[in-house]
Amino acid sequence: MPIILQAYDDKEFKVDKQTAERSLVLKSMIERAGDSIAPIPLPKLSSLVLEKVIMFCKHHKADQVDKSKDYEDILGPRKMRNGLIRDMDEWDKEFIKVDKDLLMDIVMAANFLDIKNLLDIGCLAIAYMLTGKTPEEIRATFGIPKDFAPGEEERIEQEHAWALRP
Repeated sequence: MPIILQAYDDKEFKVDKQTAERSLVLKSMIERAGDSIAPIPLPKLSSLVLEKVIMFCKHHKADQVDKSKDYEDILGPRKMRNGLIRDMDEWDKEFIKVDKDLLMDIVMAANFLDIKNLLDIGCLAIAYMLTGKTPEEIRATFGIPKDFAPGEEERIEQEHAWALRP
């Protein structure tokens, strides 16, 4: 029985149960609905984002959800800080090569749908984007306004100088 997922722009996607159940949220909904499941509306997801999420879930549908890749457990915190993106499998690496806005939407969708391994690689890709950037570059990348009062940023930098040393 196919599961129908509906994006906020009303586009519907038919997926098999195993693919849908990569999401712990959808798995719970499917279990509660039994055989009488109607299209599942996903009001926070565009069809573009939902299509990418489904692609990821199809690729990883044979993975066990409770044993999905937790990159920190596999590689340890030191490796996490030193370029984890190199250590992802090739399919995941290519999948996550999207523009910043789509990447942010995928991460939000993974969080909303509770798809841990997608959330992990999305967050790792964002962390990789931030590596080596100054606060000004990070603000520019993500369109974050500088909202410190005059002198406030200097005071914070002095208080936390230990964290800013290379």
